[in-house]
Amino acid sequence: MSDRAVYRVTVYETGINFPCAEDEFVLKAMMSAGRGPIRHGCCGGGCGVCRMRVISGIYQKEKRMSRAHVSESEEREGVVLLCCIQPRSDLTIMMDRRDIMGFKGTLRPGLVQLRVLDLDKTLDFYTRVLGLDIVGRTSDGRVMLKTYDEFDHHSVTLRLADEAGLDYVAFKVGSPEALEEMKAKTAAFGYYVTELPANAEQPGFGKRYSFRICTGHTFQIYSEVALAEKGPQIKNPDIWTTPPRGMRAERMDHFLLYGPNITEAERFCKEVFGMYVPEVCNTADGNRLAAWITSSNKPHDLAFVEYPQPGKIHHLGFYLHDWRDVGDAADLIAINHLKLDIGPTRHAITRGHTIYFWEPSGNRIEVYAGGYTAYPDNPQRVWDASQLGRGLFYYSGEMIPSFLEIVT
Repeated sequence: MSDRAVYRVTVYETGINFPCAEDEFVLKAMMSAGRGPIRHGCCGGGCGVCRMRVISGIYQKEKRMSRAHVSESEEREGVVLLCCIQPRSDLTIMMDRRDIMGFKGTLRPGLVQLRVLDLDKTLDFYTRVLGLDIVGRTSDGRVMLKTYDEFDHHSVTLRLADEAGLDYVAFKVGSPEALEEMKAKTAAFGYYVTELPANAEQPGFGKRYSFRICTGHTFQIYSEVALAEKGPQIKNPDIWTTPPRGMRAERMDHFLLYGPNITEAERFCKEVFGMYVPEVCNTADGNRLAAWITSSNKPHDLAFVEYPQPGKIHHLGFYLHDWRDVGDAADLIAINHLKLDIGPTRHAITRGHTIYFWEPSGNRIEVYAGGYTAYPDNPQRVWDASQLGRGLFYYSGEMIPSFLEIVT
């Protein structure tokens, strides 16, 4: 009979716990139990995937932790690589959020490239109705756009194609060091990563790394982007330099992606991107139907819905200033004979005020205002699938078929 001590390790965010012997590395115990947020890693202290914080208990460091992932000062504060420590008492651990809320990891979704069927007609919508500015055109005819209140070179690219939909989304990270670390974590997670040189295909953008995730969507990450020539003032700034047009979109805000295996996609965003999940919707048998994911205080930067076809986009969301602007957007939808999906209404999920419609090429657009303030240590909000209609459309409490069925 073994006389070695066995302790309990508890994950703060979820309350999940698992056993770990005194001579066992915490990551190995977590992976063996299948009970924690990390299911993979190099187990040698090099990839940084298992970086977490010990908030209570005693442990022993049995391997050297890479200083690329845990500095000496962080180690003194309880930040560890779980593959390098063994317990000497019960432990409570949590995902380390310092980089997220300190804006050193994933900052925000920064770029979307959409396929459109009629470039001129769709461009007229984005500029005259939605209120974006044309930044320029690429050598192959794509059009780059930004909102009046965005600093970066551009946030939306339109590409003429035979089928509407999404080419890719890109996320800005906090530093070149964070970019390289995220590239390594993505490869360790199991996704093949390719490098795109600076200014290749997207003028103004630095080096990007591109990869396809389990839902069939192409993600990119980058750390450097040029400032736009026409951006917000920064010295004794006015609220704008030129009066905003149309719906007065302030920023490209988020997107909802449809595809298979969103549980893995959610785990990737948490473990590799360092994001967190303020709100979810589960089926009656406990499987994930939808997840809303963020890197900051916004209720979501992106969301996933489980769907059999890969690589689909439900909508691209733009942020407006307030509820009055959502009402004005409804007027512009009617005046310009755009096809309305639903709204103006309010979500209970995210609590945003919203309206959905289709642009001329058939991609669904949301314009959105409000929403709650999210924090990574808040309890997760959980919806039952039977209540999803109420969660999405709080005033009517009923789902409309087109909202779930039409994607591009």
